[in-house]
Amino acid sequence: GINAEYGDVFEGIVAYEHEVTKGKPLIDVELKIRGVHDRAYVLTDGNFVQVVSREDESGFNVTAHEKITILVENMGYIGFSKAMLDYNAEYKGLKNVTVNGCVWTHWNFYKINVTDTTPRGTANKLTAAPTHKTKMWTGKELLPKGPAIYSGEFVLDKSQLLDTFVNITRSWSKGYLIVNDILIGRYWPDAGPQYTLYLPGVWLKEGRNTISLVELQSYTPAENSVYLTDKPYINGPVNPDA
Repeated sequence: GINAEYGDVFEGIVAYEHEVTKGKPLIDVELKIRGVHDRAYVLTDGNFVQVVSREDESGFNVTAHEKITILVENMGYIGFSKAMLDYNAEYKGLKNVTVNGCVWTHWNFYKINVTDTTPRGTANKLTAAPTHKTKMWTGKELLPKGPAIYSGEFVLDKSQLLDTFVNITRSWSKGYLIVNDILIGRYWPDAGPQYTLYLPGVWLKEGRNTISLVELQSYTPAENSVYLTDKPYINGPVNPDA
């Protein structure tokens, strides 16, 4: 297996990259990722082509001339039952990748630090996406160039430094929320039912505050797609197929 733990990565996202042999492009081949723990985002030549979940490892066809990149998200370790004791059941990363039934080797491996959203940070490998979209996932258009970082800022005065909730609407799909360089938590409005994340007032500051969303799948621009509110929203619609 090509497990994340072998590279001392126990959280967040790891990236696997395979360079396609020069002059031997892969044309409409079947790619199958086995043992995905827990969710994989697949790019060929820098284009987002598929999402593979732990629950569904169906093969799919791809074409690649230069590189195949697989970003694997660790969604947390099991904290109960005998599964805690079975490493083969609860590793993170991948077991193997096959192309037309043949196991592929020679993968480059590195960690993506989702909390470092600076231009020089590791997370810069996740870049803002252009407007052209083609691929779909559960009815929503995938970001064409893969997971991307969306950043902004808001200004508060001293009287506004209170506990609050960040409402992440259905404009977003799945990812991480970072405020003032602090990882607030994961969001997944595509799945529901939770649409808000708690943001303690002590992590806010007078004046300029920064906010970043590391979006892994899809974003539909909309007014007030993310906003602060004084009420939690944790009983929204649920989509078990997300």
